Amino acid sequence: MTSRSNKEWYFGVVIIATDPPNEFVRTVQMVEALGFDYIWVADSSLHARDAYAYLTLCAQHTRTAKIGISVTNPFTRHPAVIANAIATIDEISGGRTILGVGTGDRPQQELGFRPARVKEMQEWITLVRQLFSGEPVSYSGDHWQLNNAVLNCGWRREIPIQVAASGPRMLELTGSMADGGIVRVGMAPEAIDYAFRHLAIGAEKVGRSVEEMDIGFLVNCCLYRDRARALREARLDTAWYLQTAPKIAQVVGVPEDTIRSVQARYTGGHLNEAHAAASSIPDELAQRFVLAGTPEEAREFIRHIGEKGVRRFEIFAIGPDWREIVRNFGEQVIPAFR
Repeated sequence: MTSRSNKEWYFGVVIIATDPPNEFVRTVQMVEALGFDYIWVADSSLHARDAYAYLTLCAQHTRTAKIGISVTNPFTRHPAVIANAIATIDEISGGRTILGVGTGDRPQQELGFRPARVKEMQEWITLVRQLFSGEPVSYSGDHWQLNNAVLNCGWRREIPIQVAASGPRMLELTGSMADGGIVRVGMAPEAIDYAFRHLAIGAEKVGRSVEEMDIGFLVNCCLYRDRARALREARLDTAWYLQTAPKIAQVVGVPEDTIRSVQARYTGGHLNEAHAAASSIPDELAQRFVLAGTPEEAREFIRHIGEKGVRRFEIFAIGPDWREIVRNFGEQVIPAFR
C-alpha cells in the first residue's frame, strides 16, 4: 500500500552488489528501463561491495526509480554515519532515497554483532529522525552517544525510514514508528493476512492506518520459462524460510515434522547447503513461500495476493541467473499491471 500517487501497483527489486562497478551500473539501468519503481541495494557487510558506494552509483545512473538500502542494521555503522551517508546519496539522487533498516542477520553476526532488539530499533529510528531534523542532538545510551551532533548535508527532507519485518513484534514496530515497511513473509494468503494484522496493531497505537504507509512485500523469486528449474531453485529458498522463519511456517500451516526435518539438515547458511533439506519439499509448499514458476503463474499469484491489499511487490532474485529472473519479471509480469 502506498499514498505516493494514484498509481495502482509498484514493483521493486533487491540487488546484492557482487558485480564490478560497470556491470552494476548496466544492471540498475536495465532494471529502471524494465519499469521497476524501486531499486534496493543490499547491505551485506563483507559479502558484497559496500552498499552505500554502490547506492551512490545507482543514484548517478538512474533517473526515476526510488532507491534505498535494503537493509542496513543498527550496529555495524553508527546511526549518525548512516544518516549522513543516506542524506548525501539523497542529495546526489535528487531526493529519491529511502533508508531501510532491519535487525540484522548472518553477515552482521560474522562481524561479532547480534541481531538488534525491538527497543534498540526504536532507539535507533528515533536518533536518526532527530538527526534528519537538522537540529543538534545529544544522547547517551548503552550503544550510541551523540554530543551536540548536527547533520550538515544538502538533504531536502526527512528521509523515509522503512523497517524490514517478518515477526509480530517487528511488524508492530513498523506500524507504529516507520514510514513504510519491507515485509518478508512469503506468498501464502494466511501470511499476508498475518502481516497486515500486526502492522495494523502497531499503526492503531499511534492513531493511524496501514493505508497511510508505504508497505512493500518482498519475496524471493525464481521465474523461468523452464518451470521445473524454477521450482527446483524455489525449494532451496523454501528451506531457508523453514529454518530462519519458523513462525511464518506455522502461520502458513506447514506440518511441524516438515519444519523439524528441514531444520535438522540445514543450518540457514548459503543456499548451496540446503539441497538435502530441500529435496523433500513439495512444489506446492515452495510456491507458498517463493514467487516461483512461469511468468504466467507469477501474474496470477500477484493478482491473488493483490486481493489482500498488497500494492507494492518486490522481488529478490537469487541464483547464478538472477538477471534472467529480473528480466523475465520486468518484461513479462510488470506490463500486465500497467
